[in-house]
Amino acid sequence: MSAYFVFNYSVTDPEMYGKYRSQVGPTIGQYGGAVIVATSSDVYEAVEGEPAQVLVVLEFESREKAKAWYDSPEYDAIKQLRVDASAKGGWSALVDAFEIPS
Repeated sequence: MSAYFVFNYSVTDPEMYGKYRSQVGPTIGQYGGAVIVATSSDVYEAVEGEPAQVLVVLEFESREKAKAWYDSPEYDAIKQLRVDASAKGGWSALVDAFEIPS
């Protein structure tokens, strides 16, 4: 079953965030992930609540693959760039794809 990482954060240090963005893509692909959504609040329309500036959704073939990426040495080496470049680190969630019960 597919699993998704959802990230939502506001960038406070564009230079540091640029370093993160330039390095994160290959780590996602290395673990079989795909970027489904990567956008900012000047592009997306918030219809409820007050989301942060950046919204990212990554898809992996399974929760295990998603966790393997997130806990990998490759991502661990750059993860702190995203956290330090954003207000209070933002938030993230790992969720499984929804399947309609039969």
